[in-house]
Amino acid sequence: MEDFGSRLQFLRKQHGLTQDNLAERLMISPQAVSKWENGITSPDMETLVRLADMFNISLDELLGRAEKKPVQFAAPGTKNLEDLMLRIRIQTGDLASPGSVKTGDFASPDSVNINIPFVLVRELGSSATNSLVLNGVSTGDIPFDKIVALVERGVIGNILELDTSDGPHISISVE
Repeated sequence: MEDFGSRLQFLRKQHGLTQDNLAERLMISPQAVSKWENGITSPDMETLVRLADMFNISLDELLGRAEKKPVQFAAPGTKNLEDLMLRIRIQTGDLASPGSVKTGDFASPDSVNINIPFVLVRELGSSATNSLVLNGVSTGDIPFDKIVALVERGVIGNILELDTSDGPHISISVE
């Protein structure tokens, strides 16, 4: 498991922030951010929560404790499909270089998180197109109809994890 400082530095750079930028947003000194990243001190609980919110991740993810959610099977009818969310994460490019995709409060180099209510996913699955474009970012040719069929049979959790040496990292989950 990587240490907190390394994780914070990775997230900060991923979102195109300097230590000064992050310090300004948190209303603390840049030296405090430097000490966190170098493992000299750690932020308090309130600041950890603010960091997780700013980076749009859970506290477990911020602290490096997140585990990948395996595919699970729920008996049909035990999950209210209307309460489920399809989560798509697309990450490309060099995280150290600045980019143009805007997510949340930060400009993220080449990272997009898309959360789609399952009700809408059903509509996409029954439409002629399998592509959704949000703020100029396309989900590509995701087979929404196949995802709908899997979920209706009770499959939830991580449905797809795709990593290639020269392409994007894509993950699709239903929660």
